[in-house]
Amino acid sequence: MQFSGDDMVNAVQGVVMQQGEQTQLLGVTIDSRKTRAGDLFFAIQGAQFDGHDFCREAVDRGAFAVVVSRSVEIPQKVSVINVKDTLTALGDLASWWRRRFSLSLVAITGSNGKTTTKEMVAALFEHTERVLKNEGNVNNLVGVPLTLLQLEEHHTAAVVEMAMNRSGELKRLAEIAAPTIGVITNIAPAHLEGLGDIEHVAQAKGELFEALSSDATAIVNSDDPFAQKLIKRTKANIIRYGSSPECDIQLLNIEEKEREGIEVTLRIDQKKIHFHLPLLGKHNAWNAAAAMAVAYVMKMDLSEAAAILETMKSFRMRLQPLHLKNGSLLLNDTYNANPSSTKAALEVLKNCSHHTTSIAVLGDMLELGKQSASLHEEIGNEVARLRIDHLFLVGDFASSVAKGAQKHGMTSEQINVFTTRDELIRALREQMSGQDCILVKGSRGMKMEEIVAALQQQEGKP
Repeated sequence: MQFSGDDMVNAVQGVVMQQGEQTQLLGVTIDSRKTRAGDLFFAIQGAQFDGHDFCREAVDRGAFAVVVSRSVEIPQKVSVINVKDTLTALGDLASWWRRRFSLSLVAITGSNGKTTTKEMVAALFEHTERVLKNEGNVNNLVGVPLTLLQLEEHHTAAVVEMAMNRSGELKRLAEIAAPTIGVITNIAPAHLEGLGDIEHVAQAKGELFEALSSDATAIVNSDDPFAQKLIKRTKANIIRYGSSPECDIQLLNIEEKEREGIEVTLRIDQKKIHFHLPLLGKHNAWNAAAAMAVAYVMKMDLSEAAAILETMKSFRMRLQPLHLKNGSLLLNDTYNANPSSTKAALEVLKNCSHHTTSIAVLGDMLELGKQSASLHEEIGNEVARLRIDHLFLVGDFASSVAKGAQKHGMTSEQINVFTTRDELIRALREQMSGQDCILVKGSRGMKMEEIVAALQQQEGKP
């Protein structure tokens, strides 16, 4: 990318406090360690850091200009632009840059499945388009603007995952991105610490649909009662997917193939489309239906779209199947966790362990607020209902999960509670007998991936 300093100042509504030598900017960064020559550095203030403290480092690494909200000492050769709020200014610059491109932009949000759906939609676009997508978890008020600022003339489409944990955040993200298609995958108890209850989660997610213009399209999961209600809040065209015959994309049949993925049959415009999706869990059928809804809106060849979905690979740390040398199957689902995603993962564990020992290794689900204890107890109920053989727990709410499991029939011999991951790993290694099916899941802050790494190291893997 390349833009003039004057255009940038106008876009962020800034005041030039110091005029530097360079008038053309070549990139945007918020990380002084990754600054390159010609970059514009935004001094973002976070909970753990203040970018203003790193302006000098960014300049030393080649930044031509810095955007700040307080006074900093910078060499005269570098421009200093003052704004009221640097995070808002970053979004304003991204909004200005995005509107230079006339392209289809798909925005995807939801409590679960947004990353998988994003990857599916991007794969469909990549067949015929030059597509930009956000990588990893850069899906918030910092990540989405930085993604949009990577748009170039050769791009013909963009797929942007959007996340939030407070009301107003999706409204702002949609304001910045100006989506032509908006997808809400589902509404579930998540981020309750900041939003209170599922009704407020739904209201916050609905900000995406509210922001869509009348010539845009809203794609909604009609099997989710909270998501279904959100269509009343949009003036966009509406496409529904789900199991009802009234849906534009109807899920006719889903068949699990144990460890081989799922068989999916859809009806679109009275035509049946059948494909094998090599991802674990019935819930991924809804993600695939959402992706096919985007294909439908974009007038893609639907048979070709289904064939592309058949080539999808499992995503790292999202029900990622790892085969251990002793014959055990390890399901790495450590990217994040909330009640609905954990229940879906437990269903996969049960389905994958018909002839083996099933072991659930669970850490806390974070950001659930006042409902944390009761929602963790529900997970214990589910473990017992599915007749999982062994339960290994770590975290502040491990006792709540154990309580729910015991209430519904699991014995104390089946339930193991630990205060540290290291203790859990040692006990789990002793429990493993080979041919086990092991699910490891917890919120990102629980660092459950360390358990996965330890089990792989035991196998002689790096």
